Amino acid sequence: MTIDNDDNATTTIEVCQGEGCFCSGGGAVLLELEELVSTAQQQLSDDETTRIDVVPGVCRHFCNMGPNVYYQTNKAAIQQKQQQLHFNNVKSLDDCQEFG
Repeated sequence: MTIDNDDNATTTIEVCQGEGCFCSGGGAVLLELEELVSTAQQQLSDDETTRIDVVPGVCRHFCNMGPNVYYQTNKAAIQQKQQQLHFNNVKSLDDCQEFG
């Protein structure tokens, strides 16, 4: 997984914790992503201003495609450019290799 480090970038990775996604492994995906991001942030230097939040999400009614992961980044350095991605049927981090 690559996380873009543009100045003042804010990235949110939301993992659905609705009943269907959770039962399909959404809880494990959330924990795995939290651990990966924590490790990555520890390796970033203090002058890099990227903020990455991994958060539990609510059901968006794609239960039959779960677990669902939503990735959103706001890049202030590029005139508030937003990027939003939706990954479905995420069973491992290998299913999210397009992040970033």
